[in-house]
Amino acid sequence: MPSVYVAHSQRSSDSEVNEYLMRMLLSEGLAVYVDPPGTSSGLNFAKTVRQIKSHDAVVVILTSRVGGLSPYILYELAIAQNLRKPTLVFVEDDIQNGVLNNRILYRTFYRRALDRGYQYQRDAIRTLKTCIAACRVPFASGELESRSCMLVRDVSLGKGIERIASDAIAAEGFNIQAVRDLNEFDVFDQKAREQLLYSEFTLVLMGQEFGRARLLEGVIQGIMIPAIFFSSNEHYPYSDAAPMEYQCKIGAYTDDQKFREQVKKEIHVLEDYCRL
Repeated sequence: MPSVYVAHSQRSSDSEVNEYLMRMLLSEGLAVYVDPPGTSSGLNFAKTVRQIKSHDAVVVILTSRVGGLSPYILYELAIAQNLRKPTLVFVEDDIQNGVLNNRILYRTFYRRALDRGYQYQRDAIRTLKTCIAACRVPFASGELESRSCMLVRDVSLGKGIERIASDAIAAEGFNIQAVRDLNEFDVFDQKAREQLLYSEFTLVLMGQEFGRARLLEGVIQGIMIPAIFFSSNEHYPYSDAAPMEYQCKIGAYTDDQKFREQVKKEIHVLEDYCRL
């Protein structure tokens, strides 16, 4: 059964719309996966990339709201497009034109009359299923074991930070397949690229300097690798183009227990989603 990840609003006022469209997806033979309710404060880049990569397609339910569209939903849509996932967007009728580019399959829905456009919407879901069938290819998991992690750290942080992170990762049932020095990481090295691609996620521990770290961050985000970033620099240059939850976290490197809990929390976020 093809599976789809559904990006949707978690506001109670949108629940009727979400339920109506998700029932339609289920009735067309699609397995539907969503974020559990109340996870807006429990997000990270690794989780969203991993979720979207693990499914055959993405369905976006884009509802209107005072103050503009949800930046979280738009960011999930951007990730789906970067991953070249078959995507269907249901757009509320009062959202202005120009929000979506003309390469995205979309259909309008009407909050005050959900049955309006019913067949039109079902036809789009069937088109999406055709795209899924055409795009499906065998995927080899590579040499690395399942539940594997790659650790990349700035050696200036010391062995203590590496040990705390490693222990926290192992406690959550992941095997560390490689530990690499951030300052010597070669993005052109075939072995390093394979470790990035086939690990379930990568944990990057940055120090005060951003040079090599920002380069690696750009590579990871460009090829959509599930990754969790920590930095010790409170003046980390955050971007306005993505919600803060998807960006680097400030690591409590000077407090062993607190940092261990931070790593544990981000791994729990990574694994928290459900099927309807």
